[in-house]
Amino acid sequence: MALLGVVVVLSGVLSVGQLAIAQISVQGGAIAGARAAARGDPPAEIAAAALARAGPGASTQVAPGGPGAPASMRVTVTRHVALRLPGLPPVAVSGHAAAALETAGETAGEAAA
Repeated sequence: MALLGVVVVLSGVLSVGQLAIAQISVQGGAIAGARAAARGDPPAEIAAAALARAGPGASTQVAPGGPGAPASMRVTVTRHVALRLPGLPPVAVSGHAAAALETAGETAGEAAA
């Protein structure tokens, strides 16, 4: 009986770690996609940049920043993670990032000033 408890607790700890790693990956993917969107890259390149960092099975959504931030882009990356605990459904983790669109004349030095 004690061995079963150890296995369940260990599976729970591994599942939490797995979710944390997936969250970090999708957030990194969203940031990479937002950077690509800010540069004015086409949608296919934005998705490719986001998916390269987000891991297998991820999906992306790119949208304008919204009414309060019309000159920005928002990227959302979602991934479903199958947990190590048997019988539980996959958990969706998402990362979101937004970036202001860069202008053609802006350089790194001007942006930092």
